[in-house]
Amino acid sequence: MREHPLDVQQRLEQELKRDYHIITAGKRLDQIARDFVAHYAKAWETGKAMLVCIDKITCVRMHRLIEFYWDRHIRKLEKDLSSAVDEQVRTVSPSTDRMAAPDPHGRGCQRRAG
Repeated sequence: MREHPLDVQQRLEQELKRDYHIITAGKRLDQIARDFVAHYAKAWETGKAMLVCIDKITCVRMHRLIEFYWDRHIRKLEKDLSSAVDEQVRTVSPSTDRMAAPDPHGRGCQRRAG
């Protein structure tokens, strides 16, 4: 016998309420943001990424965390570039150019000032 869709939805909502604080824990979101930046900093050739969040609040939190770690990674690459020698400059420079901050509205990337 099949469950009524409303019963399934109610059961899922109850389970989600029980696990929400675990899913949205700050330490967990921070690690996901770090992993996201580390992965897409290396796999940037595709030019696209999508992150799906449980709700709008968590999405905003993730956006802020990813933005923070993305900017930190760019600064590290720029620092490495400033101390690089000729052969290293050719390797690191394209990385900083293509790592402009992602536009949250899906219009490509935008270079951040500062």
